[in-house]
Amino acid sequence: MSAGEDEVVCALGAIGRWQVQLSVLVSLVGLLCGWQVLGVVFLAPPTDHWCAPPEGTGCGSPGAPGALCTPEQWRAAAVPLELRDGAEAKSQCLAFSWDANTVMPEVNVTVPCSAWHYDTTEYTSNLIIEWDLVCEQEWLQMVVKGIYMIGIMFGVLTWGVFADKYGRRPALLVCLALNFVCSVATTASTSVEMFLFLRFSSAFFGIGMYTTGFVMSMELIGDKWRSLLGITYCLPLSFGFITLGGMAYLIRDWRTLQLVTSLPGLLFVSFYWLVPESPRWLLSKGRVSEARNILESICKYNGRAPLEKFPEAESSSDEKPPVEEGFLNVLRSPKTAALFLCLFFCWLVNSMVFYGITLNAGDFGGNIYLNASLGGVVEIPALVTCAYAIYRLGRRAPISINMVGAGVACLLTLAYQKEGRHPPSRARTAVRRVGHLVRPERAPAAGDGRPTAARGAG
Repeated sequence: MSAGEDEVVCALGAIGRWQVQLSVLVSLVGLLCGWQVLGVVFLAPPTDHWCAPPEGTGCGSPGAPGALCTPEQWRAAAVPLELRDGAEAKSQCLAFSWDANTVMPEVNVTVPCSAWHYDTTEYTSNLIIEWDLVCEQEWLQMVVKGIYMIGIMFGVLTWGVFADKYGRRPALLVCLALNFVCSVATTASTSVEMFLFLRFSSAFFGIGMYTTGFVMSMELIGDKWRSLLGITYCLPLSFGFITLGGMAYLIRDWRTLQLVTSLPGLLFVSFYWLVPESPRWLLSKGRVSEARNILESICKYNGRAPLEKFPEAESSSDEKPPVEEGFLNVLRSPKTAALFLCLFFCWLVNSMVFYGITLNAGDFGGNIYLNASLGGVVEIPALVTCAYAIYRLGRRAPISINMVGAGVACLLTLAYQKEGRHPPSRARTAVRRVGHLVRPERAPAAGDGRPTAARGAG
């Protein structure tokens, strides 16, 4: 940070009404991101399935003309038992051989399913039911869940550099618009391939709007307040998790749920008028006159005395050439490079734990809607505790303590597994939810230690 930028913060005040309102406003995109991240838990939930009767066996839907047996009777007679999760259960991918020339199935011969029936008591429609993502196609379930993370990875690499080069506001507005388009278009997917492309695109633009908003909210706040506002920036994401469980409980069709969680993105068109460019970024690019206009309006809004001068403005030219301070140049400093590698490792590990737990809420057992909402509920006290701990202990100790605690909690789930049996769903869920404590600790350090011109990419 340059001396000029320090004077700007002093002139505006370390915290003010404008800075708080901007931080709260841009943090609301986290609500959309929370719905989008967790949405796949309900778009492709665990769904019981079994082989559908082959044509010619006389078994069909209840009440069908000429049906000799119901689907339930077919399943009882023609689907073999298998050992699954330590207990006997009806096979999901095999059936006894049964053709039109036999009265009963051949119990000594099993054949793979060619079509499936699904348990629709919980969901009227989801990705698994619509596109038969089971048995030989079951691996696509992991792709459906993981494609969003791949989109986030590419989005972080792209939009951070874009925001540093072309501005925070253009990056935010472009990502908001394209995320909305891709998210709404996902509801019209006609194939799993189309869904994967649009899901990837939603993540690609979604992470751009989330991280750019975070950087914008931090750039005009004094160091003392960055930790608090950085942590509270995560709150809408947590509320997204909490509310999605209830929304999914009421909406059991995946296309309708996707549409309902996408349409609120239209409200963010108001950012075009409400969110200005970051004055700190403008100063880093030598666009002093634009920065002065924005900063003077902020001073007026905060009730501060107008700025008398900028150190940058003392140059004979109002638009002096900026000093390039790109991300790779920043890494030339051994100390900064070491800090970057440490933070990179923390984000990598924390993301693996956090999203690994979040995206597998349907595998914990118990109530899937409650499991999903609890993931957001547990973050509220975690965020409050995190803010207090950072102000009392600094940043290094809370990050270390929470990472170790979350790791131990995840390992404790293994202690429940005895003699091939799974732990009680409530105990397993409670212990794994401690893993959510890692996420709030990452935010305070995310925007520190890097100059303005490379803050988005870092």
